[in-house]
Amino acid sequence: MIDNVNKSPLLAQQFVDYNNDVLQNKALPLSDSSGNGTYTQFAGGKVHIWLDLNENWANGKTTYSANQSGGGDYIAPEGEFAAVMSHELGHYENAPNDLAMENALHPTDPGYLTSLTALQLYGEGEATYNNFLVRKELISNGGIDSGVRATSAVVVGMYAEDAQYPTLTPDQRKVYLSGMAGNLQGTATVSGGKGNYWDFYYAQNVANHPGAKPAPASSSVDLMDMDKDGHYEECIVHNADGSDVITVDRDCSMYISNPNTTVYVANGITATLEGGGFTVNAGQGSTLWVGANGQVSPDSQLITVNSYGANVKLLNDSRLNIIGQGIGGVTHVDSWGGDNVGILGHSVEYHEHNISSGSNVWAGTNGTSTIGGNTSSGGDITISNEIGTITVLDNSSVNISNGDYGISPTVSSRAVYIQSNSYVWTDNSANEKYYMNGDHSQLDMWDYNSTIYQNGTNNLVNIRDTGDVVYSSGTGNKVNDYAPHANVYAQGQYQYVWIYDSTSTVYITYSTSSQGGAPAENYYYFWGFGGNSKSVTEKIKSGDSPVIDLMKESANPLDSNAAAVALKQLQYIINTDAHTTVTGTRWDSTTITWSFDLPPGNGENKVSPKYQAAIIDAFNAWTQATGIHFQQVKDGSFADVSIEFSNLNNRDTNLLGATSFNAENGRMKAGALIQLDKPSDVLLTPTGDGNFSYNGTDATLKQVAMHEIGHILGLGTNNDPASIEYYLLGSQNRNISNADLDVIYSIYPELGHSPAKIIGPSWSDADLPHLVK
Repeated sequence: MIDNVNKSPLLAQQFVDYNNDVLQNKALPLSDSSGNGTYTQFAGGKVHIWLDLNENWANGKTTYSANQSGGGDYIAPEGEFAAVMSHELGHYENAPNDLAMENALHPTDPGYLTSLTALQLYGEGEATYNNFLVRKELISNGGIDSGVRATSAVVVGMYAEDAQYPTLTPDQRKVYLSGMAGNLQGTATVSGGKGNYWDFYYAQNVANHPGAKPAPASSSVDLMDMDKDGHYEECIVHNADGSDVITVDRDCSMYISNPNTTVYVANGITATLEGGGFTVNAGQGSTLWVGANGQVSPDSQLITVNSYGANVKLLNDSRLNIIGQGIGGVTHVDSWGGDNVGILGHSVEYHEHNISSGSNVWAGTNGTSTIGGNTSSGGDITISNEIGTITVLDNSSVNISNGDYGISPTVSSRAVYIQSNSYVWTDNSANEKYYMNGDHSQLDMWDYNSTIYQNGTNNLVNIRDTGDVVYSSGTGNKVNDYAPHANVYAQGQYQYVWIYDSTSTVYITYSTSSQGGAPAENYYYFWGFGGNSKSVTEKIKSGDSPVIDLMKESANPLDSNAAAVALKQLQYIINTDAHTTVTGTRWDSTTITWSFDLPPGNGENKVSPKYQAAIIDAFNAWTQATGIHFQQVKDGSFADVSIEFSNLNNRDTNLLGATSFNAENGRMKAGALIQLDKPSDVLLTPTGDGNFSYNGTDATLKQVAMHEIGHILGLGTNNDPASIEYYLLGSQNRNISNADLDVIYSIYPELGHSPAKIIGPSWSDADLPHLVK
């Protein structure tokens, strides 16, 4: 026993101090309580510690110490003795101050019994805090674990741990621990058959002070001594309808038994509120510990916290709605797992500090929402956790990141459910699962090796980190893949898929069913540039207005939103090492018809015979390289592709070519249009081999046509200077590269040159991996 005591310098010194006081007759010697439990008395101003020598520690037996969470620990006799003595010596160390405060009370004071009980519970908090400090020293110095006497070691750690909560003062920790001792079920039955220390001390005080005045009979709250002066504060207003209103204007800890209670916590106050069903209005800069703290909390006991820039810390296993009011600053919420919590309203940051027991979180940006409900209006919410679930409610803007545990995010097992009309941004996590079951939501993915299930309609996913997988089984969903090694399974109707890296794979399941109603067509736009490299790059990066205007004008049919998306993709490509991109679209057949014929009234844009041979050579170059057959037809109304001259305003835009088409379910539709800058805009000079060069550039007419035909086949723009699809056309990329061919063969596996990457019309749902619906 003594060897273990010496592992804690604090406990060893307290033994010495107590012994010296006994020798000086300032304290009474340790005594045997003969089976009545271990406790501390104050007799004639002297401390007297009674030890129950019938307890396990005295008989060399191991003690099982249960806690509020339903678990427990086995404590060896040496550890139990250290726990017993550190708790009782904690009473001894604080006795002078505690006795002075008790002596300041008088039985005739209003609420004397409550004030006295509050002081006694504060003493329990002091003793428990001493127990915790001793335990830390024992563990640190290789001693035998003592546990924490008379309450849950796990929960006590939340209040007493210095390293994790450095902003709490020791006195604040003692106040919180006293609240736990008074308001939670103890680990053992307290003397007198009472289940917790509040009931025990209050009953004892009633018996010892028969003439004392009790607290107001209708009080629904067992208040702590709010400013620790030993006096009960009258802060409750009792309404005729049975509701209570409590004003907290000083640090305190309390248990609220009436669920029909509204609590107002003043700015900068630190308070612990336990119970269920009540509502809290927490002021700016306040720190609020709130929840059921391990007790069963049904739906009817849901706590609502309206926060005006407060710091909200959740007690174990609680059910709460925390609503940021967007006034007073950001609301910070900390959870240690096992909670069901709604993070709602505006400017709320939620952090979870447990990687073994996740919470279920509902996030939404409407201050009137409840758990499981819908939301509306704007305002960002940030969720930081690793496990559990997150449900993003309708019409919400939510940022999601991994927790702050200093570990690899690969341990994550979080599931995120996204409802309708919401924006979700994720970062720095892995192995997540995202379910987009609603409509018209957007997910920006900076997670890696995660899985997204697009089961709704008209949702958008932007993949920005490596190795993600998308299963899109809904209607009209879109996927933009900006990262390598992604897999997209587009098995739904009218899908849009765009990928920028050849290491990513798109599997498209073709279906002619419209699932009721007209198909939602997707429009695609691509451009080829020529001229000064610096000027071209700067105009693309800046989104120069002439470029944007012309891009919109060149769209056929007009779809300015799709043109804007295409420009953003182009800006992304030239800022990255995107050596291969594909549009996620293809033709049903490898025979494609095209024509110089134009609709009536559009004759000024028709390619004159003088230039047609160079363009025909461009089609032939693709046929010779790939085996894809381009068939010229006279009647443009029946052609898959039409080609024309158009004024692309090269002087302001540097554009030499533009391509637009639409597609359903990844399959291109007839009516695609290639526009080449007309000679009246940029002079075309013969090169002597049937080709022409655009003046002021290093590009040729045939080269520009080949570039735009590549887009028609399903190639996107890239950042590979050797590729015909490089965004800047010049002397370095006048031919189809081997990399270009590899991508074409992956788009059209029936050409027989490579394993399939994009699966054609024969693909069936049965071939897809099992989908989690």
